[in-house]
Amino acid sequence: MALDDVLSRGWNDHATDAAGVFATLSAVADQARTPAEVLAYARLVAHVGGEHLGRFTEAIALIEGALSRAGGDAPTAESQGVHRLLAAVHRCAGDADASDHHRRLGTAESGETSGRIRVLALSAAMQVGQGRLTAGGADLDAAVALAGADLDRADPAARELAVAANNLACGLEEAPTLDETGRALMLRAAQVARRFWALAGTWMHVERAEYRLCMSHLKAGAVTEARGHGEACLRIVRENGGDPGESFFAHEACARAAHAAGDLPAAVVHLEAASDALAGIEDAEFRAFCDATLVSLGLLLGRD
Repeated sequence: MALDDVLSRGWNDHATDAAGVFATLSAVADQARTPAEVLAYARLVAHVGGEHLGRFTEAIALIEGALSRAGGDAPTAESQGVHRLLAAVHRCAGDADASDHHRRLGTAESGETSGRIRVLALSAAMQVGQGRLTAGGADLDAAVALAGADLDRADPAARELAVAANNLACGLEEAPTLDETGRALMLRAAQVARRFWALAGTWMHVERAEYRLCMSHLKAGAVTEARGHGEACLRIVRENGGDPGESFFAHEACARAAHAAGDLPAAVVHLEAASDALAGIEDAEFRAFCDATLVSLGLLLGRD
C-alpha cells in the first residue's frame, strides 16, 4: 500500500485501533523518503505513538530513523516541522536536553518564540492524552504566556496553538469522568482554542470553537454558559450565510444545551431545525454522519 494511503487510513482508524495503526506505521517506516513524506509520517507517529499510546521512545526511534534516511539535517520547513515534533515527544519522554536540541533545530522558520509555543502546544496535547493533566496544563499555560497579547496572526504558532487546545478540550470531553482539575483544564483549553482561532482562523473556525465551548461547558455541568456558547455558534453561522452542515451542528449544540437546562420545547425546536439543515447537506458521507447524530439527539430528547 502506498504511504499516502497508509497515512490516510491511519488518520481514519487510529481513534479506534491506535495500536494497530502504530504497528502499521512501524512496518512502513522506510517508505517515507522525501522531506514532505517524512513530515506527514512523523505527524501521525507522534500523534498515535505519543498522544494515544504513550509509547514515546518507540515513536522517537521511528521518526528519527525516517528523518535520517531523508537527510534530516537540511534546514527545510519540513525538517523543522519534524524537529518540533521530536522536541515535543522527547519532552514527554522526560529528556529535556534532547527536546531543547530538536526545538533549536525546529525554530529557524519563524523564530525562537514561535518554535517554543508550537512545541509546548504539541507537548500539552500529548501529556493530557496520557492523563498527565498537571504537566499538560502547565505546557498549555506556558504556550499561551509566550504568545502574549500581540502574537502575529500570520505566525503559524497561533494556528497550532488553536488546534492543540481544541483537541485537548475535545479529548477531555470524551473522558468518562473528570475531576475538578480536568474540568478546569478542559474549559481553559476550549477558551484558548476560541481565542487563537479568532486570531488565525476563519469565521467557521470561530463558530466551531463556540461549539466546542458549548460541549465543554455541558461536560462540566455549566449549563447557562453552554447555552450562551451554543447561541453564539448559531449566530455566527447565520451571519455568514447559514451553511447547512455548520447550521446542523449549531442547532445540535443548542438542543443539547436546552435539554440540559430542562427546556424541552426549545430543545425540540433546535432538533427540528437540525433536521431541516440535514436536507441541505450534499456530501453523502458527511450527511450520514449527521443523520446518526440526529438519531442520537432524538433519542436524548425522547423523539425517536
